Amino acid sequence: MKNVRRFLYTVTVVMMLVVSFGMFAHDFEVDGIYYKYVDKQTKTVMVSCKGYYHGSYANEYVGSVSIPKTVVCSDTIYTVVSIEGGAFASCGELTSITIPITIDTIGSGAFQGCSGLTSVVIPGSYIGRSAFEGCKGLTSVVIGDSVTVVGDHAFEFCNKLKRAKIGNSVRLIGEWAFADCDSLMAIDIPNSVSKIGLHAFSSCALKTITIGNSVVEIGDMAFMGCSGLEEVNFNAEECAIMGSYNSVFNGCVNLRTVNIGATVKKIPSYAFQGCSGLTSVDIPNSVSKIGTCAFADCALETITIGNSVAEIGVLAFMGCSELEEVNFNAEDCEIIGNVSLSPIFRGCTNLKKINIGTTVKKIPSYAFYGCGGFTSIYIPAMVSKIGEGAFKGCVSLTSIEVSSENNSYDSRNKCNAIIETSSNTLIVGCQNTVIPNSVTAIAENAFNGIHISEMHLPKSVTFVGQMNNCADVCYCYNPTPPTGGGYTSNRLFVPKGSFVAYSTAEGWKSASQILEFEEEDVDKHMFTIVYPEGGVVSQKVENGTILELQIVPSDGWKCNTVTFNGTDVTDRLDANGTYNTPSITTDSQLNVVFVKNSDSVLDTFVDGDIKVYVKGDIVTIIGADEYSDVEIYDMAGMTIYKGNEKVITLDNNGIYILTIEGQVFKFAM
Repeated sequence: MKNVRRFLYTVTVVMMLVVSFGMFAHDFEVDGIYYKYVDKQTKTVMVSCKGYYHGSYANEYVGSVSIPKTVVCSDTIYTVVSIEGGAFASCGELTSITIPITIDTIGSGAFQGCSGLTSVVIPGSYIGRSAFEGCKGLTSVVIGDSVTVVGDHAFEFCNKLKRAKIGNSVRLIGEWAFADCDSLMAIDIPNSVSKIGLHAFSSCALKTITIGNSVVEIGDMAFMGCSGLEEVNFNAEECAIMGSYNSVFNGCVNLRTVNIGATVKKIPSYAFQGCSGLTSVDIPNSVSKIGTCAFADCALETITIGNSVAEIGVLAFMGCSELEEVNFNAEDCEIIGNVSLSPIFRGCTNLKKINIGTTVKKIPSYAFYGCGGFTSIYIPAMVSKIGEGAFKGCVSLTSIEVSSENNSYDSRNKCNAIIETSSNTLIVGCQNTVIPNSVTAIAENAFNGIHISEMHLPKSVTFVGQMNNCADVCYCYNPTPPTGGGYTSNRLFVPKGSFVAYSTAEGWKSASQILEFEEEDVDKHMFTIVYPEGGVVSQKVENGTILELQIVPSDGWKCNTVTFNGTDVTDRLDANGTYNTPSITTDSQLNVVFVKNSDSVLDTFVDGDIKVYVKGDIVTIIGADEYSDVEIYDMAGMTIYKGNEKVITLDNNGIYILTIEGQVFKFAM
């Protein structure tokens, strides 16, 4: 590539010199510098070259040349305002040049190929195309504060250039402007710059680069091949990459640190694609858009998507094979582009953990499509919309838990919660699956690859797409078979009186066995409360019922533990002891254990001459014969202690029965 471009550079120089015949003849010469009139009325001239065209004389400028601010010709004072294109081109023996402040334009190729030039200070406003291209001896460049444009190829192939200072008025750094300056290790890009051209700094030796907050456009591959680049400070508030499909930092394999400024609003498409050394990046909350392929093929291990992100481009994190954790805090976000074919985490094969933030309101369509590495997901309370295919292709996802405070998606069962998407497509089931009553349609492949022991389809479901044959047992509550022909099961239970309809309906008729059921029996579940002293209360409740219970112990007692279906829910009781159960979709049980308020209280139980004292975990018996047998049982009738000791330590809190000499004592500890 570089050899081809060097050939083109040579051709460009030759063509410029040939076609310029008759166009650049100087008008007069003073002190070895050749001038051409710009405007006699305004008394302005430009520096030109000797002869009728560039190349008429080899090295007409040699050594040190100082261009004056003004020059006198025929008793008239002229101001020198520009350097004509090609004026010093190929003057290899030119060693230094002094450019006055009056010059506002350096023309195209003005110093092209001046290999003896070592340093230059440029005061004017415009540096033309290829102005210093191929100045192989140039080591230092100072671009003054009056310069506004650094033209295309301006310093290309200046391969000894180590430092360039760019003035505070430069708005445009052109295409290939510093390309192949392979000694350039540092450059300051001021905040005035709004555009950095294609390949502007490609193949430089830069180690650190700062992109100012005024940059709105960056050309493709602007820093391509800067293999020594280690740190990028990216402060462009809202920036676009010109062109497409080519990373700004393509080939920057040693880039380890990217600092994104606190005011950045947009991370452009393809911005950091292919930065294979980039392992971490902090995306500030100011960012509202992450572009297509922005971090594709990076080595990111963890990524946090801030709460202000409203748009994410397709394939934004494609190929980040080291990515293990995503913290998703975007409150209301859309995926932009062909999302079903180009998911944002495609190829993130090691993604094991996805944390959905507590303020997230919407999980976008296809957000985690194809992330096959993570096994569980928690949906917090604020999520009210889950886009189509959000978890499609997550082949290892077996557990979805929804916050009990989520009114949109919480429909609990013994194993997982079931999630309904915005398009009524269910994401994943569990061993015993009850579909929410709000679901009206189940899309094709909604349960593809998921084994469900028992499926319950409510009356609201009127359509079931194909490829949903995944349940051993299915209860369908709609007396009219849903259309779509897509559901089969080993055993199909249908409402009483609808056997004929299902046995002839497409899809349903393929069930191994079709049985009728009484709907009122199936739609109710047994709810049982087990109290501390062995009391049991049971009742049947409608499917999906949420019960409000108040658990208040007697004076001197406190609530120790409350469990619902084996899960400790003690911390979910409010100050009044009120507890709201999850939606009851199966037979359920609540267990309550009370204990004494304080171990410092001594409890005394008296029966005749025998007294039983309880303090902490110690039971003391007074007044009984020392050889009398003592037996202690728990409320299940299991023997806890049997012997004749009168001071006994019990290991567990609970309600106990103690018998001695025919007397019975009941106590709690």
